[in-house]
Amino acid sequence: MHQHGNLPTDLLKDKVRNYFTKRFEFTGEELDAILDSSEFKEHPKGTLLQQPGDVFRQSYLVLQGCLRQYLSTDGNLRTLHFFTEEQWVLSMETGAATSFLVCEEDCVLLSGDASKELSLSERFPRIGKYARQIVEEEFFSQQKEYQRHLSAGPEERYVYLIEHRPDLLQRLPQHLIASYLGIQPESLSRIRKRMAGK
Repeated sequence: MHQHGNLPTDLLKDKVRNYFTKRFEFTGEELDAILDSSEFKEHPKGTLLQQPGDVFRQSYLVLQGCLRQYLSTDGNLRTLHFFTEEQWVLSMETGAATSFLVCEEDCVLLSGDASKELSLSERFPRIGKYARQIVEEEFFSQQKEYQRHLSAGPEERYVYLIEHRPDLLQRLPQHLIASYLGIQPESLSRIRKRMAGK
């Protein structure tokens, strides 16, 4: 049996079935159709999946690993999002991409493309309905995160990570966390020391 990372294909299919079954009322036939129209992709740490100018036609469900979306402006890197297990990576941009998407860990992804998704939605209208729901939820979630990011100071952003995404603090190096918070690593060290002393 072909292995993806340390996970056999059958186990990956079970993970996908469990994910969709928890959230949507798909029939066995619909789940099989989703799996048949998608593919499992394994990418080692450091793989660049997108860069500015690319036309993003893939959608990914992260089954294992961590992806980072970031901008590069005049040599300054600004992290926009981290995507981990059971999170969707969808393009919210129209036209060519303006950001980078890189694997920060070895990743296993369920990958689909726009043409197959359209064909699938035509054959199974409920899949199309739930796909639109996923896109809407991700759009609003990213907008909310962006607005919260703009209105919060670095320490508030760090507290939010501690409370809502503590796994990132264990999984990622400090300079990436600092980039996401919009500060230098030295400033993050000061925030951590200040909070530890409270």
